[in-house]
Amino acid sequence: MAASSSSSSIASSGPSGVFSAATKSETLRLAGTECWACSTRMPDICQVVLNHDPQIPVWEQIGLFTFNFKTTHNSIPLCGACHTEFDMPLDPGYVFFPTDIQYFIDFESQDRSRRARIATETRIPMSSLSRQVPTNEEYKQHGIDKKMILPTAVGGRYSRVFLKQFLHNGEIPGIEKQYSSPKEWHGAPIASIRRAFAALGSPRFFLIVDPKIRNMLEELRRLYFSDHDLPPEQASLRVVYRPQAETSQKHQLEVSSNGESGPVKAKGEATGQTGIPESTELCGEYTEWVLGPGFTTNDVVRRYEPVFSSLDSYSPTE
Repeated sequence: MAASSSSSSIASSGPSGVFSAATKSETLRLAGTECWACSTRMPDICQVVLNHDPQIPVWEQIGLFTFNFKTTHNSIPLCGACHTEFDMPLDPGYVFFPTDIQYFIDFESQDRSRRARIATETRIPMSSLSRQVPTNEEYKQHGIDKKMILPTAVGGRYSRVFLKQFLHNGEIPGIEKQYSSPKEWHGAPIASIRRAFAALGSPRFFLIVDPKIRNMLEELRRLYFSDHDLPPEQASLRVVYRPQAETSQKHQLEVSSNGESGPVKAKGEATGQTGIPESTELCGEYTEWVLGPGFTTNDVVRRYEPVFSSLDSYSPTE
């Protein structure tokens, strides 16, 4: 049956069509002939980072994506259901990412220190220095050193997270626990981190995943996309939406003072205008009245006479 599964996966088209037959065969050799997520037979060989992912240029510009997307660095066997949920951009039902996120935080912090030191010594802008990110082999070796995996492992350990109960259409409650234990994966760790960052915006992820893990992923994202490494396009747009602090403070001062020093007066205060109460106690908070206490019945009639006349013109005639 395994041979049949392999033949089906290698011959499959569609989403796995970006991979060569050799890459598909190697993926099955490394990851097994069943769905990596739920062990269903006859999986597709799927992409972790989609070849049409519009964020690829951003990740490449800051040195995070350094692998070939058409190789086993970016491949994983998934059944139809897991693949569908994995690829839902706005509401993913499945995601996986490195188990030891702290390793990536420490690695990035050390690499930032390395680049900062070189920038100081050579006067080369830090953003121009090549970033280093953990490869599969480095993450695997880290796991071996920590005795988390055996030397024969195909890669480091990854957390598997189901964000929806879609296995068997949700008819077997709790089945997700059987497939949620950490598992080895052969690909580039940063590819799975790309998916994890995308899932951070999901309320399902917020409600389900341990807050400590969420916080570590947020910290890693902050380190990866800090101000020091902004590509030109993002740096230009940042000025539009995140102006300098002094500019923002000046604007706030102008708004609060309304062009004058001292507290801002309520509209109509001490001017004799009608329709604006002198005290906000009448309504609990500042409100601009439409028909205030100063309006008489005649004032109301005169104000709305054109409206009433217009409505009368639409009344059916007898």
